[in-house]
Amino acid sequence: EHCCPYSWTCDSTIVYLSQDYSIAEYNIYTKGIDTLVTHLKEDSILDLDYNIKEKLIAYTINNNLYIYDTKAKESIVDFQGSSYGSVEFRELKWNKDENKLAVLSYDSTNPISAIYLYEIDSNKVRFVPNSYSGHKTSLEWLDNDTVVYVKNENSLMGFDITGAFTDVGGDNEINPRDYTLKQNYPNPFNPS
Repeated sequence: EHCCPYSWTCDSTIVYLSQDYSIAEYNIYTKGIDTLVTHLKEDSILDLDYNIKEKLIAYTINNNLYIYDTKAKESIVDFQGSSYGSVEFRELKWNKDENKLAVLSYDSTNPISAIYLYEIDSNKVRFVPNSYSGHKTSLEWLDNDTVVYVKNENSLMGFDITGAFTDVGGDNEINPRDYTLKQNYPNPFNPS
């Protein structure tokens, strides 16, 4: 059965995908429902998360990331990911300080996924280098700068997001801090 995405905004209010495919807010005490975002199409939203501190709703539709400011009643981010139809943004999560949003993308034709990061201070979406390998699920923040996830259904992985980034659509040059050459696997012809 289809389970709609939702996120608690406080102890008594929840933001969720409503039956008419809009994003709505429901207060459990007053039983009041307010429609927040209405431009959605049937079955198009894949995930949402509410930023309590900044009153922002982050949600994904296929390969697009949107961030809606509930105070200003407008979208402040409308980011299109890959132009390939097989890539979708599926999971997203605000960090504990609610100033960074991690977004997990999936490629439905290949068993790979990647991580993007949105930062409120810079108002930019960035691709996390070296995150485009293996299938990732269960995206979480360990702390304000460390994202953890399950890789290939059997490994818990994580990384510190304070390192170098690639601006999406930018021409930034990434220079590694150091280089290390490691052997991939044992050479059966040279056992030493």
